[in-house]
Amino acid sequence: MDRLETEKNRNILKEFRSKLEDYFKEEKKCWDDEDIPEFVPSNKLKEIKSEIDRLVPKLHTVMDKVKQSYTMRNDRGDSIQIFLNLSRMHDFELDEADYFTLIDQAIGRYNNLLTKLNLGEKRLNILGPILSILPESGSLTDIQKIIRKGGISISLPYEEKIIARFGSRREFLMSMIQLNYNKLSSTDQSRFLKIVAEEISKISPEYEQKIKKSIEQIGWRFINGELVQVEVLDESELANLPEISHPDLIKAAKRIDAGDLSGAIGAACGSVDSMTKEIYQRYGLGDLEKASFQEKVNISLKTVLKPLEKELIKLGWKKEDAKQFYKSLLSALNQSAFVMQSLRSKMGDVHGTKLTLKPLVFDSINWAKIILSLLGIK
Repeated sequence: MDRLETEKNRNILKEFRSKLEDYFKEEKKCWDDEDIPEFVPSNKLKEIKSEIDRLVPKLHTVMDKVKQSYTMRNDRGDSIQIFLNLSRMHDFELDEADYFTLIDQAIGRYNNLLTKLNLGEKRLNILGPILSILPESGSLTDIQKIIRKGGISISLPYEEKIIARFGSRREFLMSMIQLNYNKLSSTDQSRFLKIVAEEISKISPEYEQKIKKSIEQIGWRFINGELVQVEVLDESELANLPEISHPDLIKAAKRIDAGDLSGAIGAACGSVDSMTKEIYQRYGLGDLEKASFQEKVNISLKTVLKPLEKELIKLGWKKEDAKQFYKSLLSALNQSAFVMQSLRSKMGDVHGTKLTLKPLVFDSINWAKIILSLLGIK
């Protein structure tokens, strides 16, 4: 199954689970109605049952695809059938937890499958830049030695007909590397990428910089000898940040991927600017034009986080501990704002990619996300 089909199947399960919860709640209300001596389904229960009946055929197909085992049995029927007989659920004397256990197991399998798909796509993503550098890294024999260390062994054919299909022996070798890589397990893929990238880096300082630059542009780094993906911005993070900041955060992520450090820091600061502007207007905090970036962040945070100290005390914190925490938090964020402000004002003087500054730009985007998450508290 590909990603779209996997997500679609998981969403069917989630929708079914939600309807099932509604069904049990409404059924309980029908049973608890003291004015009616016997069980009589309400119109709402009938509506939910109708929606469930619509989903049941899809549910069976989806659960079959993940080879969900229907092993729960009793004297009145097996678990594959109970979904078709929800209106008579009490006849089967099954705990409703049994229903949810089946569905959660299937959802869990789809979640695991999606995780594997994500990892596979990310590893495939980094293979491209490495393969683009590999052909120029030496002779065909040199390339064969490099990939052999990574766990892929390929012999070159002598038949001209075969070579003609690919254009050259070098093109044939690159195609076969891709094909054999796809057959490796996820663990072996990671090992292959790491070893090949390291071997290319050893050729010369020039190739080391080529590898670093190519993988950093798609969000990867060598950290302590390991290939690590560095997520500048995850889609799930945006859901927890003020909507007004989204365009600039996305712009910052795109610019850092393109190697535009100045543009990335500018967009990161812009995402915070958009939120401080809204807070200044909401609380009437004064003239935005007269305040520095650091000052706007500091005043906005003090305004929004004003209740924090009291809330911590309500949670059982000692007064002095809550006060110290509040002061330390504001101080740390104030310093982060100063660094972002300084980088933005000086980044125009930077020509080319300065590797010493790049981590600070990454950090600035993370600081922006932290500041925004707190400024978004209402």
